[in-house]
Amino acid sequence: MKREKLQDAGLAALKLLALLVGYFIVLIIISLVWVVFAGLENYPESLNAGMGTLQVIGGGIFMLCLIRYYRKKGFSFRKSAGLVKPGLTVPQYAMFAALGALLNLFCVIVINMLPSQVTASYGVSVSQVLSVGGLLLNCLAILVYAPLMEEIIFRGLCLTYLRDCMKPYAAAAVLSVVFGLSHAQPLWAAYTMIMGMVFSAAAIRTRSIIPSIAAHFSFNLVSFILYFTAMAHGLDWPFGLPGYAVWLVLAAVCVSAAMLSIKLYNLTGRCSEDGASSA
Repeated sequence: MKREKLQDAGLAALKLLALLVGYFIVLIIISLVWVVFAGLENYPESLNAGMGTLQVIGGGIFMLCLIRYYRKKGFSFRKSAGLVKPGLTVPQYAMFAALGALLNLFCVIVINMLPSQVTASYGVSVSQVLSVGGLLLNCLAILVYAPLMEEIIFRGLCLTYLRDCMKPYAAAAVLSVVFGLSHAQPLWAAYTMIMGMVFSAAAIRTRSIIPSIAAHFSFNLVSFILYFTAMAHGLDWPFGLPGYAVWLVLAAVCVSAAMLSIKLYNLTGRCSEDGASSA
């Protein structure tokens, strides 16, 4: 029995590794093609400017390859990826979206309460991601590509693989660490681990990644709005509020997030501890 569990864990780890490595291989190939057409003499600038486009194109190609592979093997891609209807109403989806927005506000407020020497590199990293390319490309990459691709890969396929050999929330914890480490900047990695756990819990509770996509979308949307609002007015979040006001906002966000989390937990019902789940 123990040997079978080890074999299942090894197989799940190989599947997870193959999925992530395959995605990066596609991105590398697309980047090399981009460099060839851009010319070797100016490839650093061209590659940096086109990174958003490359991610969208590479992600699309990778997803098509995955769908074709699943069909060839006779497996349901939609079920494995958790792209199934969880039976929620529109207001209930909106509650998951609100949770994503509150999670973003919590992370942003906490980060901006840290010393500037700690957050300087984080600010540079976020600015590089949000300012590369035009507004339309940023919207596509941040509000469409990232929520869909990351949820399908991490809270969909990878979570399915790991749940074959471990309990749901143990699998969620492992994937949350992997998800966080995929964002190299330390502060970014820290809060994406929290994101990963919250979104994984949503997928586990509802047996679908559609609620986690809604939460991920609203999380990114709030980042998008805050960044460009700050840029337009030359301000930094929390927009020059006095210290006591910041603490009040943080407290309100925490209380609201806690109440909403309890509501969503009761709404979605208890998760079955068996390994058979579409998420």
